[in-house]
Amino acid sequence: MNHMKVMYYLKDTKKEKQILKLCSQLGIHTRKIKEKDVNVSLSTLAGISGAVSMNQVEKAPKGYEMPELLIFVGMTGGKLDEFLTEYKKQGIEPISLKAMVTPHNISWSVYQLVAELIKERASIFMGKQ
Repeated sequence: MNHMKVMYYLKDTKKEKQILKLCSQLGIHTRKIKEKDVNVSLSTLAGISGAVSMNQVEKAPKGYEMPELLIFVGMTGGKLDEFLTEYKKQGIEPISLKAMVTPHNISWSVYQLVAELIKERASIFMGKQ
C-alpha cells in the first residue's frame, strides 16, 4: 500500500477533470470506480493484496444508484490535508462522501462503505439539531 491513490465515482465530467488534474499536480494515482464496481471490495479496487475478507461482502440492492464518492488509499495525514486544501483552493465542487481505506473497512464493498458513510452523516446531522 505504498502508492497513494484517490478512487472516485463521479457523474460530473468537469469535476472529474479537475480532480484528475489536482491528483496529477500532487503526484497521486487515481482510479475511477465504475457502476459495476459497487459490489467489489475496497482491497480489490485499491489493488491491495493480502487483505483478509472478514465478512461476506454486502451487495447493493437492484437498481441502486451510486452517489458521488472519493476514497483515499495510503494517504498520510499531511498528504490528505494538502489534497483537501488544494481541492478547496481550486474551487472544485464539494463531494459529501469521502473516506479513507482503513484496516476496518478494507474488506467492505463500495456499497457497504457508502451505506456506512450515509449513516454517519445522518447521525452527525441529527446530533446538530
